[in-house]
Amino acid sequence: MPAFAVADLWSEWPVRDAAVDLVASIFAPKNFPEKARVLRRDGWLALAYPGPEHLTELRDRFELLRQDEEGPGRYADMATHFVGPPTVTRLRSRAVLDPAMARAVILMGPNARHVDPLRLDVGPHPLTVTFDINILFARKSERKS
Repeated sequence: MPAFAVADLWSEWPVRDAAVDLVASIFAPKNFPEKARVLRRDGWLALAYPGPEHLTELRDRFELLRQDEEGPGRYADMATHFVGPPTVTRLRSRAVLDPAMARAVILMGPNARHVDPLRLDVGPHPLTVTFDINILFARKSERKS
């Protein structure tokens, strides 16, 4: 039976041990011990996080947050330690966004707390923006508990 819960991702989740087949984490905090605790054996972790060129055109223009350069290596190490050996795939594409969409892309993530929305004058013309996303998959091995 499908279900979902809302919780502080940095604290203990309101989920039983080994009760979940899939944990999907999309641009969210990475509490690997809790992800591993709730995953069943042979359950999957799917983790999406920004690549080095993600929103680079907007990032440079509006002084947005930058991806920690060491983060991706740590994510793979943590996945290996808590879940199992990961496979990482990089998805990179470019899209033309109208000004309202470019503004929405900035404000839908953590930048919304770090940028003054009144300073987001993207101008009247469409912008070409890079989307660079890493997808990490790891399957919980039998030796991980």
